[in-house]
Amino acid sequence: MELIETPWHLFSAVLLVVGGALVTLKFRTTFKLPARRALLLYGWHTLWCMVYLWYSINNVADATMYYDVAKSGNYSFAPGTEFVNFLTGIFVDYLGVSYLGAFLAFNIFGVIGLLAFDGAMRAVTEGKRRKWRQLATLIVFLPSVSFWSSAIGKDSISFMAAGVALWASLDFARRSRPMIFAVFAMFLVRPHIAGFMVLALVFATVLQSNA
Repeated sequence: MELIETPWHLFSAVLLVVGGALVTLKFRTTFKLPARRALLLYGWHTLWCMVYLWYSINNVADATMYYDVAKSGNYSFAPGTEFVNFLTGIFVDYLGVSYLGAFLAFNIFGVIGLLAFDGAMRAVTEGKRRKWRQLATLIVFLPSVSFWSSAIGKDSISFMAAGVALWASLDFARRSRPMIFAVFAMFLVRPHIAGFMVLALVFATVLQSNA
């Protein structure tokens, strides 16, 4: 599979890399992360995006299936697999990005989830002993966290939703809108998980009201 076939493929890939960095700097203030740490997380996640890209070219992967469907134009808007086909189609069929570009686009969703996850971990370990803060950082930088959330597919969006939901749950009273966004994003790719998220929120609200 050719990664760069036209000048636009190259230019759009560069735009997506720069755009991802700008999105990172935008959201790092939301999740209260230092700029250097946020950019480090972006670079780390993008590195594993390239690893997954190489893996998908040399092995059977869902990412290639989504890309092929997007190129064929045979997709529609519906929750689940069809939504991933639809979203990939926007990037590939309408914007004309390459396989590499589509990976970099989905990488941005995963990065948002990683930033939110790191923000939540830093918040819950603030003021704790150094070893707990180091453990939290180690978990955030686990390769498996960034590998699976960096490719074309459901995982990048569901990880974004899970990360934002975790961060929002730490102060739900003031972060209800991000939580709604997280549930909606999860619904688009994994409706059944979104249903469990809603049930968990209802259960937590009932417990708090009875406390």
